[in-house]
Amino acid sequence: MDVPSVKGVLVRSALERVQSYLDSGRLPREQLELRLEREDLALFEKDQVVNGLWYPATSYERLLDLIYQVEGRRPEALIAFGKSAAESLLGAPAFSGIFEATTRRANHESGGPLLMKLAELMLNFTRWKYVGVSADEFWVEVSQAADYHEHARYTAQGLIEFFGSRLFETPLHMTSERPSRDRIVFRGTRAG
Repeated sequence: MDVPSVKGVLVRSALERVQSYLDSGRLPREQLELRLEREDLALFEKDQVVNGLWYPATSYERLLDLIYQVEGRRPEALIAFGKSAAESLLGAPAFSGIFEATTRRANHESGGPLLMKLAELMLNFTRWKYVGVSADEFWVEVSQAADYHEHARYTAQGLIEFFGSRLFETPLHMTSERPSRDRIVFRGTRAG
């Protein structure tokens, strides 16, 4: 697959958030239609997103951009969305089964790298590497990330914080940076 793509389970979480903005009146339908492409709008039709299928990363990015805009253009809102999306992912049977298997290896040497494999199952265009000093201090290096949008980076920061906190059974604090166009680094430390 040459087109950078994400699994439907990620698209679905962003789509559901945007739909909640429409339903509550926080996002007028006219704005939605102005900001999204025709193929993005088609995703809002009933049962158009299948969790296990690939969707263009650009559609996911445009949905994340809407979340960013509605939430006041704050990266923290995307981090919070990532945490909420992570919780929803645990409701997807295939994902929850893999996560449960990962938690049975709940130490930073084996659990962390398994979580990175989950990331690679969700994205067809990046490579993820876990480097753990301990469960209290680790980082995740993402390479081949030139096509990985900044909004997706902040969302992933929230996802990693949520899953890492669950995996290591301790609250974590995550940060992220993009030292080069093709590389992202997430750093995790014990919160508090």
